[in-house]
Amino acid sequence: MKSGQLSRVYWGALIVVALAMLVNIYLALAWVQPDAKQGDVGRIFFFHVPGAWVGLLSFLLVSVASIGYLIRRTQSWDRVAVSAAELGVVFITITLITGPIWAKVAWGIWWTWDARLTSTLVLFLLFCGYLMLRRYIPEPSTRAKLSAVVGIVSAVDVPIVFFAIRWWRTQHPQPVIAGEEGSGLGERESIAFFYSFGVFTMLYLVLLLQRVHLARLDDEVEVLKRGRTANGPRAAHAAWLLPFALALGLGVGATPAVAQEPAPNNGSPTESQDVAQLREQLETELRRAKTEADSLEVDRAQLDEKNSRAIRHMMIAYATVWGLIILYLISVSRRQSKLRREIDELSGGR
Repeated sequence: MKSGQLSRVYWGALIVVALAMLVNIYLALAWVQPDAKQGDVGRIFFFHVPGAWVGLLSFLLVSVASIGYLIRRTQSWDRVAVSAAELGVVFITITLITGPIWAKVAWGIWWTWDARLTSTLVLFLLFCGYLMLRRYIPEPSTRAKLSAVVGIVSAVDVPIVFFAIRWWRTQHPQPVIAGEEGSGLGERESIAFFYSFGVFTMLYLVLLLQRVHLARLDDEVEVLKRGRTANGPRAAHAAWLLPFALALGLGVGATPAVAQEPAPNNGSPTESQDVAQLREQLETELRRAKTEADSLEVDRAQLDEKNSRAIRHMMIAYATVWGLIILYLISVSRRQSKLRREIDELSGGR
């Protein structure tokens, strides 16, 4: 395999997943009908929930790999642990970004400190700390042992995140899948959801295999450099920075004032009182009808603005998902190329 390039197997699997994702986008954005209560913004569900699932799965894998390392003391378990931790942070970041975008339209707020949201944020911070810890411990065996302990302890939060909406009353709705009586999805929604579930899992496995390969190259570079570099913190080679919050939203325009009618002409003094009263009643009805028509126009404009805002939030959420995944793929590819160059240089200089 040439330096700086991914293997054919990886590229082939990535192309298959990319094609499957295109089908996933079609199912979520076009095939499934808008949610009856939330409208188009509810389509975020088909990416928000699978992304959260993959993130929690990844953090569970960190704990399993960490236990494996403490038992077997083999470097391959440590590589799986750090790879899963990094991918977990990526996918939970996607969850923490798309969630508030969805919540702003559905709940009217960006964030609330309920059990599900708070425990997810804590989980994210715990594994950010896990990755930072690995950067600042130079000795490989010490780094692997301490990281394994932190990974196991941090993963305790995973079941808390999953069961939060079952154990406590939260802002989140009750479980849609395997929830209470009356919960569940329609036929099309179920097909699109489980398809997205499977595609996100496939994407995760492909990224995990490539990240483990990157960890192997990193270990090889470290072995070649050992004894040639001064002791101190490891330089962080991950250049990706994942954003947290997006400031969005537009205020609905003020209701236009009803135009004032000119004072009615009471007619000539010779008109009878009945005719004058009838004219006044007609003018009153006309003014009322005009007011109602103006109110309907305002309501229609507000509804159009709400729908436009929902679609805008949905598209921003989808762009965020794919933007972060693409940036991560680029980051892994560049880091891999850099490590291969370092291996060639160090091996040639021996």
